[in-house]
Amino acid sequence: MPSDDARASGSLDPRVARSRDKVLTAVREQLAARGYEGLTIEGIADHAGVGKATIYRHWDSKAHLVVDAASHLRAVEPAPRGGTVVERVTRLYQSLAHRLWDPGWSRHLPSLLDAADRDPQVATLFAAFIDGRRAPSAHLLHDGVAAGELPAATDVDATIDQIAGPLFYRRYFSRRGVSDGEVGDLVRRVLADPPLRR
Repeated sequence: MPSDDARASGSLDPRVARSRDKVLTAVREQLAARGYEGLTIEGIADHAGVGKATIYRHWDSKAHLVVDAASHLRAVEPAPRGGTVVERVTRLYQSLAHRLWDPGWSRHLPSLLDAADRDPQVATLFAAFIDGRRAPSAHLLHDGVAAGELPAATDVDATIDQIAGPLFYRRYFSRRGVSDGEVGDLVRRVLADPPLRR
């Protein structure tokens, strides 16, 4: 598991922070180039230009290192404030749609999914990582229920899936971009008749 220093990088000595950034960048680049099976601590250390001891000082395992590298690609988006739930959810998912085409982020996601398929520890850590990324959406939808803008029986998880799913499909399967207007149309359609808990 990452050390307290690894979690609180803002308080690290600048030299240590630079070394950590080099390691995390090396992880992402090596993961994209070699896949999870080909990723080794030795290879990461060589690529980053650091000693293996530097890596083991901050991370307990390859799995923790991979998920930490993913979490540093971009911070969790806060839930937008102001406006109706439809407006706020639209802004959040427009941001996601843009991020999915950011090569620094989207290029590494397939490698992380592959790693989660191959290593149960990565799968567990990656699930927690995804839960954190879904939290702002869930927060907004619960706000919508509380405000009476969405039905009380709204299935929040299924609603998130119905909005996010098409964006990921367009990015990774049909490989067609999605405009802000299309995101707005999608959100309005889903929230006009959201899936309900049974």
